[in-house]
Amino acid sequence: MAFLDGRAHIFECAVGHKWESGDRQHHPKYDPYSRRCCHACDALCVKMTCPEGCWGLERSLWKPPHELFKGIARPRRTRPKKMPMRPVVLYRPGDMEEPELKAARKHFTTFHQRTALQRNDFVVGRYSVLPFFKDGIQADCDYIGAELINNFRQHNYLADMRNWVEDLRELTPKTWYRLEDIDEEGPYVLKGKTNSRKFDWKTHMFAQDREEAGKVFWRLATDGLIGGEKQDIYIRKYVPLRKLMDGMNGLPVSAEFRFFTAFRKVICGGFYWSNYVDDLPQVPTISDVPAGFVESVLERIGSQADFVVVDVGLKPDGEPIVVELNDGQMSGLSNNDPEELYAGLRIVVDEKLGR
Repeated sequence: MAFLDGRAHIFECAVGHKWESGDRQHHPKYDPYSRRCCHACDALCVKMTCPEGCWGLERSLWKPPHELFKGIARPRRTRPKKMPMRPVVLYRPGDMEEPELKAARKHFTTFHQRTALQRNDFVVGRYSVLPFFKDGIQADCDYIGAELINNFRQHNYLADMRNWVEDLRELTPKTWYRLEDIDEEGPYVLKGKTNSRKFDWKTHMFAQDREEAGKVFWRLATDGLIGGEKQDIYIRKYVPLRKLMDGMNGLPVSAEFRFFTAFRKVICGGFYWSNYVDDLPQVPTISDVPAGFVESVLERIGSQADFVVVDVGLKPDGEPIVVELNDGQMSGLSNNDPEELYAGLRIVVDEKLGR
């Protein structure tokens, strides 16, 4: 039978049956998958030839895919190279004073709007992560593929002293979480889990005994910043520090220091009470803090947080204690040099990112 070019085409099946076909559905040019011998048996067609020599084609039996590709080298799948992260500072205008902003711009790319952040940005927040941390800056960074130096979980670890008091144990004053749990005589200091009213020392922070502690607790419970359901109120054992002078409302201005640390390394430190520096005949220096103390604190914290501010006080005998831990993203400089902070922070961040 003739087809297209006028020539007869012969099909041969796997068991040797042969037949001619001019049927369009069996022509290999148009139907390469018609391999069944419809005239003599149900075996697969393995040869299609033209007796006049116009063409010849060997067709192998069907094989499963893993057999078809057996022995064939497949191209190696390679992952795309990860782009290096860019360290940036996200600050809040109005909260960052000019000397600090100048130092930050010298060592980092700086933004004051979250919309300017890009994928692979490593974000150091400065006064900008609150009040909407989880649903604000954290959600935005997760969406675009940026990373915060302290994420929401790490921020919460530092913001609630209940977390780190248990880790530091004897390095910080004893703490109770309810008035009825107090099992030692006073005096005490009371504060919210994150904030305090230290400038209202006599009425909203210090309590000489349990009865006074109850009154201070009630005042804090009705406070606009701490009261209501905003913050839990904690009671801490009052540990006298080396007193330098009396501040506002009887606040004891003591030998206290603020240390900025990142990734378990101390970056810089300075006198805590920066607003009283001009009133002191001599300002204490961080060299008064025993060497290695801050590092021992960071060792206990571990990876619970990466950008940590450690506030250290000195007892009258010179023994150091941890007064507070804070998120470096929301902590003021105190008497730290902004140039030293941002230069050192950039070095530590670059080491972390492998830059």
